[in-house]
Amino acid sequence: MTVNAVKSAKALTTKERAFVEAYVEFDGNREQAITEAGYNTTYPRQLAVELLRKPHIIQALLEETGLKLVSSAPKALATLQRLMDAKSDYVALEAARDVLDRSGFKSAEKHDHRITGDVSIQIDLS
Repeated sequence: MTVNAVKSAKALTTKERAFVEAYVEFDGNREQAITEAGYNTTYPRQLAVELLRKPHIIQALLEETGLKLVSSAPKALATLQRLMDAKSDYVALEAARDVLDRSGFKSAEKHDHRITGDVSIQIDLS
């Protein structure tokens, strides 16, 4: 996957783009991402922290992560559908709830409204 055009004014350098792609590919492993991107540094963790503070890098990470999530969605849906047929009623119920929730059919949430305090009632029968 490649990073789409960054919306901020500053564009990614070739190494920054490689870092973003590697960071997402290797599940946030900073040192591995620095190495894969081709940075030559004695302190890869420190360089990664510096890169991760830059707004244009953060924006690119959000976009790249979004692409990865979108491409993983069909597999996640297939997993939920398979779990709906599980032997465990609890697992099947939770999977079904997740599918319904994500498709816009979330059940109403229960709210418990309790009022605490003293209540006094006076009735005058005269």
